[in-house]
Amino acid sequence: MKSLIRNCVGSLLLISMSVCANESNDPSGELFLLRNAGDLANCGPITALMARQYADRSFDVKSLAGEVIKARKLLADYRHQPFSKDNEGWWSLKDIQIYLRFMGVSSQRGDLIRGRNYIELKKVIDQKKVAIINVNMNDLPRGNETGKPYGTFYVPFGWGHFIAIVGYQEKNGELYFETHDSFSPQGKSRLYLAKHLERAIKRYNPYYLEVAPS
Repeated sequence: MKSLIRNCVGSLLLISMSVCANESNDPSGELFLLRNAGDLANCGPITALMARQYADRSFDVKSLAGEVIKARKLLADYRHQPFSKDNEGWWSLKDIQIYLRFMGVSSQRGDLIRGRNYIELKKVIDQKKVAIINVNMNDLPRGNETGKPYGTFYVPFGWGHFIAIVGYQEKNGELYFETHDSFSPQGKSRLYLAKHLERAIKRYNPYYLEVAPS
């Protein structure tokens, strides 16, 4: 009987820990932005816009295409390069950082941060910030493992993609990150296993950018 009570109490504690060990800095998904149909080149600017909305709640994206053009023009002017709406080169984390700084948004820790493990990213969320990461999508499993179906396509040697981490959940002893991924409607509040995201970051770009509210 005592053993049964101990097991029941232990189970209740585990359930309680699982319920309480959740944190989201965008629980209603208000920051999420979905790419326009056919847009395969602007995940960087779009993720930057999501982060800017978090940092500055007075900023609201009315026209995604228009804001993307303005962001790209700003970077072109900064680099003293000619601007064309048809010139859609890939952005880097540094490009996102430059854009956010011009918009009055700072990472608060100065430069890009080299991540060592997913525990660091969890701390970013606990500090009421969001994190921008650039991952190798080949390293993120397909299917509905976490209840949010989202197919990704395989590209030899991998392909980079920007994602915003806005929260986390702990379930059944595993840590999941809540992310906004502009590639698909299912990318809103998409859950990825933290260990999968850690591997995907390390195999593509082992840095992240954290953004705090103003």
